[in-house]
Amino acid sequence: MSCRGALRLLSPALVPWLAAAPALAQDPLTNDDGLFSFVTRPEIRAPKLDVRVYDRDAVAPGYWFVAPYNTNNAWEAHGGPLFETCQVGPAIYDGNGDLIWSGACLFDNMNAFDFRPVDYAGKKYLSLNIGRGTPSVYGAGVILSDTYEVVQEIEMSGHTDNFNQHEFSVLDDGKSVLYVAEAAQEVSAAAIGLGNDSMTWIRSNSIKEESLMWGDGGVVFEWDSIDHIPLNESTFPWPEVPDEGRGWDYMHMNSIDKFPDGDYLVSMRYSNSLFRISGENKTIVWRIGGPLSDFEMQDGFHFSRQHHARIITTNSTHTIITLMDNAAGSLPKDEAITAPESSALIVQLHHAPSARWTASILRRFPRPDGDHSHLRGSVQILSPPAPDSPAYPSSLTHLHDRYPAWSTSNLLAGWSAHGYTTEFTPSGAVVAEIRFGSSRFDTYRAYKHAGFVGRPTEPPVIKAFAR
Repeated sequence: MSCRGALRLLSPALVPWLAAAPALAQDPLTNDDGLFSFVTRPEIRAPKLDVRVYDRDAVAPGYWFVAPYNTNNAWEAHGGPLFETCQVGPAIYDGNGDLIWSGACLFDNMNAFDFRPVDYAGKKYLSLNIGRGTPSVYGAGVILSDTYEVVQEIEMSGHTDNFNQHEFSVLDDGKSVLYVAEAAQEVSAAAIGLGNDSMTWIRSNSIKEESLMWGDGGVVFEWDSIDHIPLNESTFPWPEVPDEGRGWDYMHMNSIDKFPDGDYLVSMRYSNSLFRISGENKTIVWRIGGPLSDFEMQDGFHFSRQHHARIITTNSTHTIITLMDNAAGSLPKDEAITAPESSALIVQLHHAPSARWTASILRRFPRPDGDHSHLRGSVQILSPPAPDSPAYPSSLTHLHDRYPAWSTSNLLAGWSAHGYTTEFTPSGAVVAEIRFGSSRFDTYRAYKHAGFVGRPTEPPVIKAFAR
């Protein structure tokens, strides 16, 4: 289901790209001017991608990997389709904004999340997860080959939980996958730190690592927040009447990453904290952020309502991570703003056993338009690095480097709303930005990769007109 678009850009602007946002916000949801239209593939109506490049020599190579989903209805954004034509779903664009491939029709126009290239059995494949409804009513993770064919679907084991859209991360060349599960359950308020004997509905989140090896499937690690984090650690307002079907979303796990030693890094949005979870005994090794932080936050450093925490490099005394500091909530009674704008952060943690533990910002990349990403967001270290880029300051040496050239590489910040995404140099200069051509779409995360090569098996589609 590959296709080529016809959108070409004029000369790139040389000033910050701020004027486009108000125009996008005024687009009616019924206006299709911001969608591609193909004579050869009329069913594909993926959104156009407006790409602005300010310094072409400094831009990292690669295609854009996004998953536009419809924002017309908040509930449907986590589940069913809103339009008959193939608009939402995984999509690949080139550096000019031309559509390389759309997978919307593969999944019946279902909203998709966390679409990106992954290492799988020695090849570059694609992964994503899909909201409730298809192929499972509980949601599912999907791995596509380089021919854009489904090679594996990961449904919720036992169907006791729902497949949460926030994370689907393929590990160790396809040997296992990390994802978030969620479930509503009735619990004793006294037993979980609320100080009374009533029963209440809460929504807990679980880390799940599941084997992808043929004949050896199943969950290899599972950790549930309700077994380790009391409800009174939440900073999200308690609802007057918790919904039995959904429950009070007291932690809101929105990213998982894995340390080389088998521990897990987990982002809990509603505690304003990141947790390191032992892969051996499931205890909380440390917290960063929030009122119970194990780290002394240096120079006024703080973050809130964060997303997409990732381990960049680590050893026994130091760790460097990236995260999106949203710095603002999104729901009623959760609208506190803790910084002038959202920012992508590179953070250094000092956790030597015999020293004072500290956390400091190596680099902050503020959202260029000065706004907040109230929902979602992503941060990616791009590789290969931009030429002649200065390194980030750091005291780390002899680390386990997931990204060997991280200190001189560009950084990609996905601000989510309308697909707004910014590429920065290590010094913080904005070299490229993208937005969807239609304001009806957001993307949960945005990625840029140069290593994936698609090899569609279907022949090209050609339509001729006689005169």
